[in-house]
Amino acid sequence: MHLELVQHWLDAYGYYALFGSMVFGIVGLPIPDETLLTLSGCLVLRGEFNFLPTCASALLGSAAGITVSYVIGRFGGFYVVSRYGKKFHLTDERLNTVNSWLTRMGKWTLAVGYFIPGIRHLTWLARTRIAKS
Repeated sequence: MHLELVQHWLDAYGYYALFGSMVFGIVGLPIPDETLLTLSGCLVLRGEFNFLPTCASALLGSAAGITVSYVIGRFGGFYVVSRYGKKFHLTDERLNTVNSWLTRMGKWTLAVGYFIPGIRHLTWLARTRIAKS
């Protein structure tokens, strides 16, 4: 997604755009979360956004996105991935690789995996698979 489009959304919809972009970026859409937060910080510095509402929008958007990701992984789990995963190049081989990584690394993978873009979306899914085995 182009940064200019995100900036347009922020200009037009303000904190709501920041919240929504954080939710959808965390869930897995190609919205650059880290860049979005940097841009928001620049808008605060320029006086276009206020500091506290910006922090609250980003924090709540991130928390909502994490919650949605968890719910998808917990209740949709492998049914969703087996049905739609091939469209996103999620093969059984890739899931087994993540599964073995989680088996070796345990719960720390969930905490650290959140900070690696792309990995955070697979950790709950793979962890659910381990729990069902």
